[in-house]
Amino acid sequence: MSTIHSKLNCSCAKPTAIAGVVNVPNELCVRQKLYQTSRAAEHPRRGRTDRHGEGPGREIDLGSYFGGEGSRYHVSADPGGVVHGWESAGRLTLTPLAAGVATVGVTATNSAGSAEQRFVVEVAAAAPAPLGGIEGVTLAAGGEAREFALADYFSGVVARYRVSADPVGIAHAWLSEGRLRLTPLSRGAAGVTVTAVNGGGSARQEFTVVVQ
Repeated sequence: MSTIHSKLNCSCAKPTAIAGVVNVPNELCVRQKLYQTSRAAEHPRRGRTDRHGEGPGREIDLGSYFGGEGSRYHVSADPGGVVHGWESAGRLTLTPLAAGVATVGVTATNSAGSAEQRFVVEVAAAAPAPLGGIEGVTLAAGGEAREFALADYFSGVVARYRVSADPVGIAHAWLSEGRLRLTPLSRGAAGVTVTAVNGGGSARQEFTVVVQ
């Protein structure tokens, strides 16, 4: 492993890339994973959002990965539009822009030469968010089912939906190709929860179905 020169050393040594240490968070030799930030609808009526792992970005101390004195840093990302990387006072900030994968390069340069490190950044899609709310549904016992297009009630990229009804036996809730179908079974009231999920987190909508 290369040695980081002391700041008290007046000699100007060429920057050298320092090998990352396995299993250390934020090291440049491993894949970085960021999450887009999502916002719920401005006026959700019944929707509730659960988010996991979201954050505005990630900061890395470049002094831990390059040795040498008086280094200037240049940051690049390929392809563009996925993540924005910028350096200030020897710290690299990565800000997610859009879902995708990009290679980020960091070059340290001083009067003696330069050194470069590259790593992969994956930006996961923002968590879904509820749009408005699903109004309560009234069905007739032995009557027709009701269907909803769930894309009308959730924003963002949705990998899959989940649905549950409690108590069971009042209405049968099932999903098919992004549509929710409610079939009346017996008289009563049940709470229905629909959850939209992707790699960035989840959001849910809750409503009541009454069978008369």
